[in-house]
Amino acid sequence: QYSDLRSSRKPRRRASRLNGSSQHGGLREPRADLALQYARRSVEPLDYTGIGQGSAITRLVLSVSRLKLISLNSDYCAVYNYYLYLNQTDPDGTLSWLISELLSSEQKGEKVHIISHIPSGDNYCLKGWAHNFYEIVNRFENTIAAQFYGHTHYDHFQLYSDDSNPAGRPTHINFISPSLTTESYTNPAYRIYTIDGGYEGASYTVIDTETYATNLDDANTKDQEPEWFLEYSAKDTFGLPDLSPSSWINLVERLAVDDDLFKKFHRDLKK
Repeated sequence: QYSDLRSSRKPRRRASRLNGSSQHGGLREPRADLALQYARRSVEPLDYTGIGQGSAITRLVLSVSRLKLISLNSDYCAVYNYYLYLNQTDPDGTLSWLISELLSSEQKGEKVHIISHIPSGDNYCLKGWAHNFYEIVNRFENTIAAQFYGHTHYDHFQLYSDDSNPAGRPTHINFISPSLTTESYTNPAYRIYTIDGGYEGASYTVIDTETYATNLDDANTKDQEPEWFLEYSAKDTFGLPDLSPSSWINLVERLAVDDDLFKKFHRDLKK
C-alpha cells in the first residue's frame, strides 16, 4: 500500500549556522560540495559561483531566445534558523548577487525565471529579507517573467503590488505548486506550466497551468497504482483571460463575492 502520512508528525528540525556577513563565503558543508558535484554533472554551461556557499546558481537556458533561469536559495530567510536574526538584510550576499544578475539580463534584453523553495510572502520567510526581495522584484518587473515556488505543500499564489501606486497596481505573482507528499493532510498533486517561448522575442510568461492530483485513499483501498487525473486548468476553471498579475487580482476580487468560486478555490488549495 501507498503510505498515508497525513496523520504523522512533522520531524524536528535543527538550525544550521549560516554566515552572518554581507558577502558570500563562510558556509562549507559536505552537502554543499555534493550539490556542486551534482550540478556539474547535470547541467552545462552553469555559473557555479554560489553553490559552494549555499546561495544560488544561474544558467542561460536558451541563448537564442534569451531566457535565463535563476535558482535562488531562499532558505536564507527561514524564520526557524535563529542565526539569521543577526542579519535579515542579506545574510550571505544572495540578494546582492541577484541584483547583479538581473541588471545584466536587463541590459542584454533577457527574460528571467526564478525558481526557489520558500515563497517570499510566506510566514516562514523573515520579513526583513522578504521586504528586500519584494523591492528587487518590483524594480525588475519587466525582466522577471515568472517565479516558481514550493514549500507550503498547498496549491495557491501570492501577488506583488506597486506600493508607489495609490491603486496598488499588481506587478508580479508567485506560482506556488502543490506537493507530492501528504504531510499537510492533502492528496498528492503536481503541476505542469505552459510557457510562452521558443521563438525570438518571446515573453516567457506563464500561459496556463494544469494541476494533476490523485486520491490516496482510493489507491490504498483498491490496492492499485495511483490514478492521476487533471484536477483543473487555471484559465478554464477560474475564467482567466491570461495569467497576468492583473487577471489574478481580478480573481481575488471575484473570490470575495462568489461563494461557489471560493469553495472551488479552497477545494483545490487543500486537495
